Amino acid sequence: MHTPVEITAAISKTGKAKAETPLLKGFIKGILSGVFLSFGGCFALTTAGAAPPAYQKILLGAVFPVGLCLIVFTGMELFTGNNLFMTVALLDKKCKVKDLLINWCSSFIGNFIGSLLVSYFLVYLADIPITTGAWAEYTRNLGYGKINNAWSDNFLRAISCNMLVCLALFLANSADDAVSKIVCIFLPIWAFVTSGFEHSVANMFFIPTALFLGIDANWGKFLYNNLLPVTLGNIVGGSLFVGAIMWYLYSYDGKKKIADAPLDDSAMFPVNVQI
Repeated sequence: MHTPVEITAAISKTGKAKAETPLLKGFIKGILSGVFLSFGGCFALTTAGAAPPAYQKILLGAVFPVGLCLIVFTGMELFTGNNLFMTVALLDKKCKVKDLLINWCSSFIGNFIGSLLVSYFLVYLADIPITTGAWAEYTRNLGYGKINNAWSDNFLRAISCNMLVCLALFLANSADDAVSKIVCIFLPIWAFVTSGFEHSVANMFFIPTALFLGIDANWGKFLYNNLLPVTLGNIVGGSLFVGAIMWYLYSYDGKKKIADAPLDDSAMFPVNVQI
């Protein structure tokens, strides 16, 4: 198990590598990231859609983490995760503001394209279970509720959401083996989905699918009342409340922190645990 100082250094290094990734390669990774997260969303809707109402949110959250696991283990570009990686790298002076903005825009657009591809071609046109019966009704209700939340509610829910997503990625970097990483990802993601928080890339799949299934809303309302506040909230939660704070705690004045790490962190992690 790695210490918080080591984890923050690894996140900074990853952010630097992302900044150096060629634009086309990063964009393709962004598309695949949207596809993979949508696979998790499709699995979640299929699992929860026909379940008793009392268990729907629990089941939705329990299986959705599959998407993030696919992204982490294949090294794709997820916009909300990049809020953490690029912020820490920027504060560590391992990339420039331009690099951060290019990465965020590339991954965001790529995520949106990938999510729409799955929503329309692999879900709506393929006529899989979530497009019929109780599953379709659940999908419509989920999308309709997200679009019709108050703008401020979506913004605040998005802050909490990306704090948990970025904490999942932070925890995943504490482990070296696959099983431990999966557990570290699973618990925070389960928490955010079941709690009803708002994730911009997940909503790029959930809401378009509901729109394709004919809910009483339009794309303009989706973009303004959900995607805009959720994206801004995700940036605040991931970049400020996790990225910047973790950088300040564990990387600011880095030489001193690293020198002090064995003494300070031994109290937090007295045993080097390998799972």
